Amino acid sequence: EPLFEGLPEWIGEPRSSNVSLRKHAPFVVYHENEYHMFYRRPNGTNLHVRTRDPLRWPNRVELAFEEKDARDSCIIRVDDVFYHYSCQAMEIDGVWRSCVAVRTSHNLRDWSDAEPAHVDTSHVTDHSRMESPFVVKRPEGYYLFVRNRMFDDPSLTTIYFSQTPERFPSGNKAWFAELKNVHAPEIVEEAGRYFIARVSGPRHANRQAPEQGGWIEVAELVFRSSSSFGAEGKQGAVLDNNP
Repeated sequence: EPLFEGLPEWIGEPRSSNVSLRKHAPFVVYHENEYHMFYRRPNGTNLHVRTRDPLRWPNRVELAFEEKDARDSCIIRVDDVFYHYSCQAMEIDGVWRSCVAVRTSHNLRDWSDAEPAHVDTSHVTDHSRMESPFVVKRPEGYYLFVRNRMFDDPSLTTIYFSQTPERFPSGNKAWFAELKNVHAPEIVEEAGRYFIARVSGPRHANRQAPEQGGWIEVAELVFRSSSSFGAEGKQGAVLDNNP
């Protein structure tokens, strides 16, 4: 059955003539005996809804933040701080770029202003072409998984490593690893094991997919500890995944 009891009334500023109540890319966090769902409503309105029953969500929503084309939430907790990652276009040194933005909060309700956590310095655009950022916290540091539709291979997910959650490397070939034909990946940890899910149906996500229909695939993702990686000596772990 539908998780929402009904469609919420419009809040925030309508940002186009194509005003709708569509919901995109939900992300759920459990905190202080409540489930918190964040989702995007086009264009850049990001909403927050709370419940104690994860199978029933009220239509009483709050405006988390609203900015340009911000979308695709991912939230991690580091000590007592929540880090909210999303994709949006940002003006960097006077030039509009595709970015992964980060906001912080102590209570999931009051968020800081957006700061660039990762920037595509190779392309100029007034609408972000990055999608579905996902950050994994590990003992050796943090891994950002993100897809960039402006790359030569738009079905590619690139992974960036950092020892802090605020900023990930930017620039040409700054990525730590690549995953081909991986669109909108989400990573789940269970009993010390990691699993990655990918959407494989859409043709723009997987060029080998059929014209109609689609599916989701899951694979174990193995982090093998290493003090360095590759010829450039990038710090982190080695990734193995075999869907």
